[in-house]
Amino acid sequence: MGYDITFHPFSRKEFSYYIEDVIQAPSEYVSRLAKVHSDREEQAVLSANVYSRIGDFIEEVKMGDSAYEQTVGLAITAILGYLHPYWYARGGMLSALKTYPEFKSIFKEISSIAREETRFLFDQAHNQIIGNYSSGTYVPYENIGALKMLLEDEKNHSIVEETIGDYNKESLLNCLEYCLINRLDLLEAADIFIPATGEVSTYYPNARAPHLNNIMNFENNSKKSSDLTTILEEECPRCLGKGHVDWDDIKRLKQELRWRPGRCAYCNGTGKVEATQIEKVAVDNTYLTTTRSEKERNLLLNNDTDTLEKGALLEQKTETFIEEVKYLHFIGQLSPSQIIDFYAIQFKDNKVGVAWKSDMLQYIEKIITKE
Repeated sequence: MGYDITFHPFSRKEFSYYIEDVIQAPSEYVSRLAKVHSDREEQAVLSANVYSRIGDFIEEVKMGDSAYEQTVGLAITAILGYLHPYWYARGGMLSALKTYPEFKSIFKEISSIAREETRFLFDQAHNQIIGNYSSGTYVPYENIGALKMLLEDEKNHSIVEETIGDYNKESLLNCLEYCLINRLDLLEAADIFIPATGEVSTYYPNARAPHLNNIMNFENNSKKSSDLTTILEEECPRCLGKGHVDWDDIKRLKQELRWRPGRCAYCNGTGKVEATQIEKVAVDNTYLTTTRSEKERNLLLNNDTDTLEKGALLEQKTETFIEEVKYLHFIGQLSPSQIIDFYAIQFKDNKVGVAWKSDMLQYIEKIITKE
């Protein structure tokens, strides 16, 4: 029996935004989910079956417990089916064309479009169908036109008939035409859409298939709550696109007494933020750190009143502590160790851990030397 193959168009900006951002920071799927589809029921299905599982899929691939194609790769094609129409071909595999010299140069590794931070995962891809429920080969937009010409060339008829099948050829050609019109790449999948059993792991209204008599329908039935063309992404102004904050960033933002180097909480380690976020939340917001839960982070980014008040209260307490330390040292003439003893009064029998003392000493010395 052959596979139920589908061909999924996508843009590299979509790949970066909906896929790589989540791979780099799995908790980002919550914000991406709301943009993939406007309907809450569809969001719940996509969350339960795909997005919320990506973190586990990544670990399975890294540990060698599961193949990339049948976990992360398949999840990616399911997401892509929500963004664009996809075309069906029963048993007609692009992956099978890779063995022919005429077609070999058409296909590229999916890791070739991955950013450096996520390439470790895409390097695990075989870039072809490896069995049921699998992602397949990748064709960049630059090669879509050449692939279409090769498929239409009569000299390659026997190859195409054997690998794709005459019945499936028109479906694939229409998919390629859609890619050319919209300047999109293409990713293959197996068993995302199975007409015989009614099993569909992606967005059914975007299905295009010979038996549905709609392979020439290029209308995108996606229900994205916002188009990526309207989501203006900018380099994260906190970490300057690095994904992590270093001492230079901390000094630039005058947060030496509040932050430490580490993953950037402003962009969640992705190096990019939506332009609207910069308008809503100050880059030097001291409450937005990696110690916040994902729920708290989202509340803060959405200007939740209670969360903003928590942040303001914490900032006030921090500022009060800094002023107290300055007073105790410069006016009260207490040494850093004496100041630690003063604050240890709050603990039973003045007993504090070695780690607490060490961290406190470093912080107090930093306050004093900065003055």
